[in-house]
Formats: sequence, structure tokens, C-alpha cells
Amino acid sequence: MRGNKKRISKRAVTAVLAAALTLSSSTAALAGQWQKDSNGWWYQEDDQSYPSNSWKEIGGKWYYFDASGYIRYGWINDNGTWYFTGADGSMSTNQVVEGFQLAADGSRIDERNQLGIYVKSKTDKKETKAADGAVALNYDVTLPLVTIAGNPDVTNKINGYFNDIKNKLEETRAGYEASALEYYNMAGRQNGVSYEMSFNYESLAVEKQYLSFQLTGYEYTGGAHGMTNTTLVTFDTATGEPVTLDSMAIAPESLREKILNYAAKQIAAEHPDDTTEETVKEAGIEQWVVVDGGMKLLYNQYSIASYAAGQIEVLVPYSEYSMYLNSFGRSLHRGK
Repeated sequence: MRGNKKRISKRAVTAVLAAALTLSSSTAALAGQWQKDSNGWWYQEDDQSYPSNSWKEIGGKWYYFDASGYIRYGWINDNGTWYFTGADGSMSTNQVVEGFQLAADGSRIDERNQLGIYVKSKTDKKETKAADGAVALNYDVTLPLVTIAGNPDVTNKINGYFNDIKNKLEETRAGYEASALEYYNMAGRQNGVSYEMSFNYESLAVEKQYLSFQLTGYEYTGGAHGMTNTTLVTFDTATGEPVTLDSMAIAPESLREKILNYAAKQIAAEHPDDTTEETVKEAGIEQWVVVDGGMKLLYNQYSIASYAAGQIEVLVPYSEYSMYLNSFGRSLHRGK
């Protein structure tokens, strides 16, 4: 009866709105709006339909509507994942509810850890298909979603960094669609190849003071080979900002020089046919991250050597540069 009551109410509202539109000379679009009857709140779209059995974002907040289209309150199990909606019906995020930590996307985190820092994966997959149904552009992106319990500001700042990456990737994907279809019709159809865009991550460290990630993207847009590009990033869990070498140092220039000199000698010795110390020094410190034993430096393809040499990594021992670290820098290495 609940659903029937509301449907009668909706038909009445629809009839009134239709009559009003018929009498009106205005051509302005009718905006969606909240409605309430004796059974609860529901949302009427501008085409007179209403969401049901689904989430909908309204005014920057997410609401869940049941089979009859009414707002659901409290705990909601959506395909095996628990969410919680508060007194206003909107999804709760990044807070503790009835003893359960909610992630930045609202999902309930059932595991516990002492740090209260959680990392989960968010995946987005899309395919652009040619007229014959074959995939001309494959897009597969997985990024981390971070939740720092009790600190929504830092949580949002870190996730904002990844959201910016996602937005840029999506813009790139949209820009590739036309050329991907053209390439498929020209060369891909006979060779069975298509454009590829992928992006994934690896959590390198989840510590009280910091989080470190390795982000790896791959693109193939025709030609002889694709391109892989890796970014290493470390976040300060107190501020949510990416950690810089300068923020770790009592003498930033000395720290950089010491690290780079060691890396240049080591790389030139390990790759004598691919690069030189001078080339590495000219490139500077491209990507870095604190790891067990010291600091890992990474150089992407073409940065200091040919494509065939691939990505080049080197470990700079902690003992080589520890004297130039401030208290924050030393805390990042503590126990490493």
C-alpha cells in the first residue's frame, strides 16, 4: 500500500504540474524537487519520474531510495556493502557510527587497525567501441581512496589529490576517443589492436606519520609501443600535503646534492651503456620515496636513457644523507 499511495500522489502532482505547464507560456525547464506525503520523503525529477532502489546525489549529498522511491534511513546493505544514512537521510562518511568506521565514500570498514588509516581501491572502467562492436579504446583506472579516522580534513585533502588525477585521466580519455576510432578503422581492425589507457597504484607504506604510494599509468595510442609513467608520492598524515624533500631537510640543497651524487654514480655503474653520471645529474631527482633502508629514486622512460632501458631505479642508503634530515625527515625513516 505504501508504494500505491505514493504513486497516486505522484500522479496527482504530475497532473497539476502538467496543467500548469499547459497554461503557462514559459518554456523554462522544470527542476527536480523534494516531495513529502504521509509515507515519507521522495524526490521528483524534472521529467516527473523518481529514483528508486538506487542512490542519487542531490545538492552535494547522497540519498538512498527504496523500491517505492522513499528515502531510507539508518543502515543500508547495498550489494553486500553497508552504508549509513543519518536523520536527514543523507549518507554519512568518514565518521564512527555505532562503533563502525565509515570510509570517505561512506562504506563501512569492518576491519580494525591501530592507526585508524585505511586504503581501499576505487576502479573505473570504460570502453569506446567501433561500429562493428570491437573495443577501440579501453580505459581501466584504479586509484586509492584513503580514510584517516577522525580527520575528515586530511582525508579530503589526500583524496582530492587523487580526484584531480582521475579528472585529468578522464579528460585525456575523452580527447582520445575520436583518434582511437580512427586508428582502429585504419590499423586496428586488421591487426586486432586498440588504444589503451590504464592507471593503478601500490601502497608502499601506511605509517602513523605518512602514507606512500606508487602510481603507474600506461598509454598505447598507436605506433611501435606504449608508454609507462610512474609517480611516487608521500603524504604527511598530519596535514594531508605531499611531502617534499625540502620539508625533510635542515639543509635542502645539501640533501639533494648528496642523494643525487650517490644515485648518479650508482646508476652509471649499473647502466654503463645507457646513461652517464652527467645525464642523471642534469635530470635531477625525478621521483623519490622513503623505503626500507633509505630512499628509492625512480626515473621514467626517456628521462635519463633510451626507451629500451625502461624505468631505472636506485636505492640511496639512509646513512648517505641522514645528517641532512630534520626531525620530521628522521621520523619518516624511523624503523626503516
